[in-house]
Amino acid sequence: MNKSLKISRKEYLSGLEAKETDPISRFFESTAGKLISMPFIALSDRHEITINQCEVKGTSLKLVYTTGYFELQNIELCLCLPQEWELRRFASSPLIEETFIVDLLKELTLKLERKKSAFKIMEGLYLDKNKSPWNKLSWDEEIEGLVLVNYNWDENHKPQEDWNDEEEIITIYTLMPVYKTEVKIKDQLNEILITKQQLRWEDIVFPLNKNIALQNLLNDGVTANNLEKIQQAVTLGANINRGYIEEHWQIGFYTNQTILARAFDTENVPLIKYLVEHGAEVPVNALAYLGGWGKRDIFEYLIDKGADINAEFAEMSALARAKSFKNIAGFNDLIALGAVKE
Repeated sequence: MNKSLKISRKEYLSGLEAKETDPISRFFESTAGKLISMPFIALSDRHEITINQCEVKGTSLKLVYTTGYFELQNIELCLCLPQEWELRRFASSPLIEETFIVDLLKELTLKLERKKSAFKIMEGLYLDKNKSPWNKLSWDEEIEGLVLVNYNWDENHKPQEDWNDEEEIITIYTLMPVYKTEVKIKDQLNEILITKQQLRWEDIVFPLNKNIALQNLLNDGVTANNLEKIQQAVTLGANINRGYIEEHWQIGFYTNQTILARAFDTENVPLIKYLVEHGAEVPVNALAYLGGWGKRDIFEYLIDKGADINAEFAEMSALARAKSFKNIAGFNDLIALGAVKE
C-alpha cells in the first residue's frame, strides 16, 4: 500500500463535471479493492466533500473514505468497517445508530470549515468521545475515542521534480478506534503510532455495534413480516422502541415511525401482539393506523393497552379509515366498541 497519491485539482474537478471516477476513488480501487456503489452522501453544503466506499480485498471489510477534503487541507480521511455496517443518509436522528460515521465526518468537516479555526487534521490527533463535539455522537460503549494515523498509504514519499505545480500530495489519514483499557490513553496513542506499520485492516476495523446489528435484524423482521426474526432480535436484546429505518426511492434512508407503527402495516396480528407484549409502547392513535384492515380482536387488544378509539393518524380516525378502505366488518366493530361518527 505504500503508494503516493498525487492529485491535480484540474483533473479532479473535470472528473466531477464529467461524472467520472475521481482520482481519489481510483487510488482506493487500485490499492484496497473494488468500489462499492452507494447513495450520495454530502458532508458539506459549501464544498464538494462526499463519502465513498470500497472493499478490502480478501476480507469481509470495507473502507469508507472521503473525497474533497483536500480543498480545505490537502488531506482525505479513511476508516475501516465490517461490510454489513450500512451508512444511512440522514444523520440528524439519534434513533439511527448507523449514522455514527456520517455524524463523525460531518463534525470534522464543520471544524475544518470554521473561519479562523486553528483546528488541523494531523497524525496523532485524538478525538475523545467525552469531549465536545464528539460527545453527542452514538459511540460504541467499548470505544474511548479515535486516533488519526498516516497508515501505510504514502509513507516516505517526496515530491518528484517532474510533477507540475498543479499536482499536490494528498495525505490520507486513517481513523482508528481506541478501546477502554487500564493503560493511559496517551500511552495507547504512542503505542499505536509506533506500531502502525505492522497493523492490518483487521486490527483497526470498527466493531459492528451490537445495537446496530440487532436493530437491523429487528428492522428486517418487520420489513419481511417475519415473526421469527423479530423474536430472535428481541431475545438477543434489541430495543423494541427504536425507530423503524425505511428506504425511500427518492430521499434515501429515514425514520419517521416506530417499529410497532411500521408493524401495523403487516396486518399480522400475532406479530403486533408479540411486539406489544415485549415492551413496545402503544401510541394513543394506534387504531387509526389499522382501521383499513383491523377487526374487533386487535381493536379490543390495543384499546386495553391504552389506545384511544377516536384518535387520528394523518387526519383520519380508525372509523374514517375503515370506511375509506371499505373495511365493513372493521367499521361495524368500531361502532360497536364506541367509535364516534363524524
